[in-house]
Amino acid sequence: VDIDREVDLIEEVARFFGYDNIPSVLPPLKVVEPIVDKKREKLAELRPLLFHQGFNEVVNFSFSDPEKEQLLQTRFEPVEIRNPISRRASLLRTTLLGGLLETLAWNRNRGQEAVHIFETGNIYYRVNQEHIENLNLALLSCGPLGEPHWTGDEGKTSFYHLKGTCEALLAQLRYEPFSFALEDYPLFEPGTSVSLAYREEKIGHVGLVRKEIREAFDVKTEVFAAELDLELLFSKQAQAFAFV
Repeated sequence: VDIDREVDLIEEVARFFGYDNIPSVLPPLKVVEPIVDKKREKLAELRPLLFHQGFNEVVNFSFSDPEKEQLLQTRFEPVEIRNPISRRASLLRTTLLGGLLETLAWNRNRGQEAVHIFETGNIYYRVNQEHIENLNLALLSCGPLGEPHWTGDEGKTSFYHLKGTCEALLAQLRYEPFSFALEDYPLFEPGTSVSLAYREEKIGHVGLVRKEIREAFDVKTEVFAAELDLELLFSKQAQAFAFV
């Protein structure tokens, strides 16, 4: 009396035949091979090295304050947002260093003396009305390098600490030979910055952040920073891995 549909009849046959006698067979499933993302693989190599060098990763908003964007002088034409959530967030960032400086100021205002951070992400700008997104890496270092010690000598960050981190990074990713050259850059104090080149093609800069920029972000201590064009770097062929 309870058989109304075809499935009810099938259930009765299965019950008499015995559920344990019915073999378990997985249905066929088509699996699509994952698309290899070279950028993601390179970033996965990059992060552990920076952690080992004492840097912590941060993720900031992609929005930027027009006044601070003008102060940073990145020489890129910024992309305006049509309906910004705030006047201070009406542009898309043309550098990662603005967000890192805000993170630095937030931590320093809460008593954190040592701030060593990095961020990977896109910057945005226009070239001949065309919208460009470029993957960058930025590092920022400020304050003591080590933990408090009874001798009182904790060590302090310097230009060479950041330069050495960039050298270790490129060596780890097998982007050699690379070179440094003295070169002024708008974000850094004159005479305190260098350009970084891979096979004679410029990929970034390292230096001491300009005093006017630090003051605009309410930071009064020395800050060393670096920014690398990962989009350009990852497009180059790295040295083949060799077992020794």
